[in-house]
Amino acid sequence: MSILAIIATTSTLIAQADEVGLAYVDCMFTTARTSPAELASNELSILLRESCVDERGALRTLVIEIRQQQGISARQAELDWSRVESDSITSILRARRGRIARSG
Repeated sequence: MSILAIIATTSTLIAQADEVGLAYVDCMFTTARTSPAELASNELSILLRESCVDERGALRTLVIEIRQQQGISARQAELDWSRVESDSITSILRARRGRIARSG
């Protein structure tokens, strides 16, 4: 595959990942917003990991594929995805704590 084909393919995948990523984040925010306020952070974290399965799966596939096209090993690509997922959940939990503190 030529370098231009790789760049074009990667650009297309990145655009898809952006779209799927927005759907994933929206789903997680919806899950957090509709969860009971008294739900502990660790319980919400579990709920978030069990929710948005389709969005998470689609984003995971794209992130791993993009990273591998960038020359990253499958193992490192999987670790990168785990970091993305963990960072996403941490951000949702932080935003929820802020919202509860402001309304509280």
